[in-house]
Amino acid sequence: MNRIIGFIKKEKVLLFSLFVLILLSRLYFLGSSLWHDDAFNFVDKAITLAVDGQYFNAHSTGYPFWIIFLALVIKIGHFFTNQWSVVFLPNLITAIFGSLLLFPVYALTKKILGNIYYSLLTTAVIFVNPIIWRWSEIAMSDIFALFFIFYSIVFFIDFIEKDKNKYLWLSSLFFYLALMSRILYGLVLLSFIVFWLVSKKQFNLKKLTYIIANWFLAIMAVVFTYGLFHNFDFLIVFSGYGSAIPSFKEFLLSSVIILKSIGSIMVFMFGLGMIYLFKRNRKYFYFLLSLLIVFFCYLSTWYRNGFFDIERYSILMTVILLIIAGYCLAINKTMRILFGVSLFALLLAFINGIDLPLDKYSANGLTYAFSENHFINYAAKASQLSLQTKNDGDLLAYQNLAEYINDQDVVFYWDKDWGMPKLLLAGAHLPKKALLVSISSEEDLKEKLVEYQDKRIYLLRGAYDTYLEIMDRYKPIETAVLNDRYIVRFIPAN
Repeated sequence: MNRIIGFIKKEKVLLFSLFVLILLSRLYFLGSSLWHDDAFNFVDKAITLAVDGQYFNAHSTGYPFWIIFLALVIKIGHFFTNQWSVVFLPNLITAIFGSLLLFPVYALTKKILGNIYYSLLTTAVIFVNPIIWRWSEIAMSDIFALFFIFYSIVFFIDFIEKDKNKYLWLSSLFFYLALMSRILYGLVLLSFIVFWLVSKKQFNLKKLTYIIANWFLAIMAVVFTYGLFHNFDFLIVFSGYGSAIPSFKEFLLSSVIILKSIGSIMVFMFGLGMIYLFKRNRKYFYFLLSLLIVFFCYLSTWYRNGFFDIERYSILMTVILLIIAGYCLAINKTMRILFGVSLFALLLAFINGIDLPLDKYSANGLTYAFSENHFINYAAKASQLSLQTKNDGDLLAYQNLAEYINDQDVVFYWDKDWGMPKLLLAGAHLPKKALLVSISSEEDLKEKLVEYQDKRIYLLRGAYDTYLEIMDRYKPIETAVLNDRYIVRFIPAN
């Protein structure tokens, strides 16, 4: 029995067991949905690359490595099953990387806390967080990039502490991979400089020059690789990342939003963790503080522009905030009790939140928090997890419609719904493709009805709502029902 207990207590066994639990929890919530428009955008570009061999940018900077990786997995899936998986495999990839993220996060946590069991508990808290959980089961690039940037951080710390150049090269390699998935993580270089300066008692210009040269090579590799994918239009690397300088008030308000990502109760533990980290480990205090300040400043520029996607852009900060909160475990028994009580209260909110109806989520829409929604309920965030246990009615309806329509039938859709219908009704992987027509207004709809009067027309969601205003003139000639809830109406334009 002692041998069994001793085996179970081994660090690698505990870490692997936690990995399995995390993976199983993610797999359970994969569902059948791509509930974010960006996910459809990514998969659409990946499926086009896999089927036609053509690379097209996803929006903004393109996220080339994420698109290529998705395409490769989808292509392999088609080889074995002869089916183009546009939902399950892309979500599965994220679930796997969302679970593998455990290892670099644990490695960083262990360096800071210096204790196996405290580090494991803190890591478990991080992976129970509903924001980390939710973005670990949908085909977005955020978790994929986060995996690489945390390994870049861990290897850079190894380089500083062990003074071996191989760790710097590994850090730069993962830094390169992170930037090829999400360019915003280039900001970590500022914190790397801070960590190097506070870790060295004497200034070593030669060593610093070597480090900067290493980073320069990685950045040049990023620029060159982006150039290959974007016809050497190097400005695309920075597109979408320019913003006005925020005011101090905007910085504070956006910081409040980020702090709320770990739950109101854990904010108190984070504050205590910062105090004790300052007292006991200045090196990591300044490093983590610099990370927080740099990203808080950057994210506050999005707040100034009136649009703030807390769920995605601050995901690295959510992990860092929870690691600092977990530092309380390494202080004393009183702090451990406080942390345990906070964790218990947070888990109650989390469990309660899973059972909340989705329409109770207080933000504008299901996935975004806008600037006016400063204090979003933690339990309401958790409720979004249940989204993945439900069948996505729109997705199923569109998949059935793809089998129902004839080649080159016309589908009218509201212009804000571009992601989902394009992939499911006119994707490169489909044997019969619909002709998609965007509708932006009632007048636009009338004009398009005349233009496509010789075609069979299907009205989708918002376009159908607009059609109801003029249906007395344009009456349906055929009606079908999909999934016992979606009515397909074909209408003549005469």
